[in-house]
Amino acid sequence: MSPKIVQCTCQMKEINERNPKMKREIERLVKMLENTNIPYELTDDAMGNSNNQVWYPNRDAKICDVICHKYSYGGEDGYLEIMGLSESEDGVEGWLTAEQVFYRIYDDYFEVE
Repeated sequence: MSPKIVQCTCQMKEINERNPKMKREIERLVKMLENTNIPYELTDDAMGNSNNQVWYPNRDAKICDVICHKYSYGGEDGYLEIMGLSESEDGVEGWLTAEQVFYRIYDDYFEVE
């Protein structure tokens, strides 16, 4: 069992629990990955929000990770932020929907060009 990052505050956890749109896109992405049998790992994020970070294909061999919380790009509005499989120079991109993130992962997994 891997150790959990516990640098979160209870206030941060409460914010995400009160704001369901922050979890909705993560949940939608997870369903799409499951329906296509694409490997992923779902963990708590660095803020301590449960099941709020997706690692593709897993945490140890990360190609892309996906988060949605108060401090992520677009998180307060329910959009996803990714690191990896990004079109930006710094490798981080936000304000993405579950579909946008899914198709990037799908293309990478199935090597669609």
